[in-house]
Amino acid sequence: MLRKTVLAAAAVAMLGAVSISAALAGGPGTFYEYTYYSDATLTEDVGYASEYCHGSQVLMGQAVGTITPYYTRFPLGNCSGGPD
Repeated sequence: MLRKTVLAAAAVAMLGAVSISAALAGGPGTFYEYTYYSDATLTEDVGYASEYCHGSQVLMGQAVGTITPYYTRFPLGNCSGGPD
């Protein structure tokens, strides 16, 4: 429960913090929350990040912790376009 609360608070905080690479990688579609793990067993989480919509573009917010090749993702919604 505490972890979900921390993730939700971090996701809200990240809406204002966009990395430069996110601006280059954006595109329309589904946006996700990512949890990164230390290894392929996916047992120890070491970082997280959330994508969000900016108009019709999906952008990645600033990551917290360590980004690794081992992750899970959970769909948060879909960018339908329109004003920012």
